[in-house]
Amino acid sequence: MTEIIVPVPDDLKLRAEAAARHSWISLAEFVCQCIAMTVDERLKDPMFAGLSVFYGDAPSDLSVRTDAYLYGEDS
Repeated sequence: MTEIIVPVPDDLKLRAEAAARHSWISLAEFVCQCIAMTVDERLKDPMFAGLSVFYGDAPSDLSVRTDAYLYGEDS
């Protein structure tokens, strides 16, 4: 296990501690769960997962139709 030291605002720490207590888990476990959920969700998103890769010339309208290219025409 690796230890990570991250400064957080006092109010965020208090809210995280309260949420951990509410879930009957330690603050450390709460933070680990939050990180895991965030990472897992980001990896499902083509924007962050690197699933949409254009080789060669990119479409000329990529900057205005980014969502359509990443998530499909119905986005």
